[in-house]
Amino acid sequence: MKYFIFHTSFCGSTLLACLLSKSINTLAEPSWACLPIDQVDFNKNHIDGQLVKYPSMAYQLIPNIDSKIVFLYRNFDDHLNKLESVREINRKEEAFLWSLRFSYATQAKDIIFIESNYFLNNQKETCQLICNYFGIEYKPIEINFHVKDAGYLGKDTVINI
Repeated sequence: MKYFIFHTSFCGSTLLACLLSKSINTLAEPSWACLPIDQVDFNKNHIDGQLVKYPSMAYQLIPNIDSKIVFLYRNFDDHLNKLESVREINRKEEAFLWSLRFSYATQAKDIIFIESNYFLNNQKETCQLICNYFGIEYKPIEINFHVKDAGYLGKDTVINI
């Protein structure tokens, strides 16, 4: 079984991947997952028993997956507000992308939806819920650093905290 994290961007997905990394071998946006969609071959690169957090742009893969998926998302208003706090955005374009990602997620065969604010306020409970969904043992860890600054994104090796 392969395990997946998809997300709407800027919602805590890298933190989630890091928090689950002691429970399951986890990669966060490895180089092969960041290729153009028509070149991503998760059957070749994504090995059984592994969790991979895909970039937010990979949402089109979701309907073709026969494994367990976590979809982490910010609610619509929070999503737009978060993006605006990070950079200048085109609200209509970002609204369209948010709805498109969500629409693809609703086509998944086996998915659990996790709202970002719930996750950020209940990290251990959320990780336990996800591990139960995956059917694996939850091994809690504490993270007291900014995970994106730690260099876990884009590596082709498992996260090791």
